[in-house]
Amino acid sequence: MLPSHPVLAALLVIFLPAARLPAQQGDGMKKDSAEQQDHAAMAMKEPSAQGRLIGVEKHKASGTVHIMNAGGKRQLHFTPDFSLEKGPDVYVTLTDGSKRVTGRSLVIGKLTRFSGEQSYDLPATADLGKYTHLVLWCRKYSVNMAEATLTSPGSKKLDGMMQDEGATMEEKDQMDNQPASKPN
Repeated sequence: MLPSHPVLAALLVIFLPAARLPAQQGDGMKKDSAEQQDHAAMAMKEPSAQGRLIGVEKHKASGTVHIMNAGGKRQLHFTPDFSLEKGPDVYVTLTDGSKRVTGRSLVIGKLTRFSGEQSYDLPATADLGKYTHLVLWCRKYSVNMAEATLTSPGSKKLDGMMQDEGATMEEKDQMDNQPASKPN
């Protein structure tokens, strides 16, 4: 029902549709954002490397990890079937062997959850070609809880993905100054 005053009716006819315009634009932006996310998800379907987690030293672990590239960003992704028995102070690391404490390590970050899908950003400058394993490491007790051997299509390691080395574990400098333990 329009007001009886002609000027007021004209103003409503002009401004009422314009008042709805931002909401319509917002919905359009949401659709564009959803489409961008769909494209990013499609680009991330092909991992550049992956590995299957296994428990170490009686710790229970399962699931798959993928290194994904999308939109110029690299991520380490744990699949929905990921599970690790709980432990204190657990860190996600990339190493040059399954022995985290004797190898070169790159800390990705503290594990945020002990099960389910999750992703961690990888440093852009990290030379992933130097790392052959993902290790879930308990810093408090200095023990590996789980590991995955990383493989990429046609290779046993992450050959030449980047050229520069990224940041390493804060403890790495201390370990480099100590003699390495000999494997049994």
